[in-house]
Amino acid sequence: MNPNIFGTCLLALAIDQWGTKVFSFEPETIRLELRGTCRQDPPQVNMDKLMAMIAALTTNMFYVSVETFVPICEALNHSEADFYNAEPLDPEEAAWGVAEISLNDEHPETGPNSRAEQFSHEVKRYMGAVLTQFGIDRAPAILKFAEMDEPENKVENSFSDDPAMVRAFYERQRKEGDEITDFVRLRTLALIRQLERVPLRNRDQDTWRQFASKALSRLEQWKSSEEPDQS
Repeated sequence: MNPNIFGTCLLALAIDQWGTKVFSFEPETIRLELRGTCRQDPPQVNMDKLMAMIAALTTNMFYVSVETFVPICEALNHSEADFYNAEPLDPEEAAWGVAEISLNDEHPETGPNSRAEQFSHEVKRYMGAVLTQFGIDRAPAILKFAEMDEPENKVENSFSDDPAMVRAFYERQRKEGDEITDFVRLRTLALIRQLERVPLRNRDQDTWRQFASKALSRLEQWKSSEEPDQS
């Protein structure tokens, strides 16, 4: 019933209660089951989070459709999903949506089957447009799949006689990326703490430790910078 519970925790509770068959349940079936367990309807935002997790893990729509990518990210950021009048995402919302889904799927971080390669051109361009709208020309590691116009030549040609301006540009981009990464880092740590407290009946300690270790490892990967050396 807590509107601030993470989608991952809701999914863990659902699997603990009904097993993996929950992935084939209709939303109304889940609502009725929860009504019987909780004696009241769960908040719509929590239904949206749970269904967002299930949709992202049982279909490829999160990766290929902007119309699905946006509301799933909205839901995982504790907002009711709106598939008809979705507001544009901000970079932090998108980053957390991608991060939370990535902690629960099996795509590798690198290689031909990597997570970045699962995103369609449509989603990549949308994410690039979001970053550009917020004045970010270099995507942080968590959003590296975004397709953006390369800023280097434009910047270096515009300020070829002013190295200080070039350095200032890259410094601003680094700070923008750090803010997004810090947002994801804090959310990830909060998720780990929350998941540790969720009262699961069938908690497997080995699985739990592996999840926490993967989450912390991803944080290190997302912190890595691919900025060119501007010294």
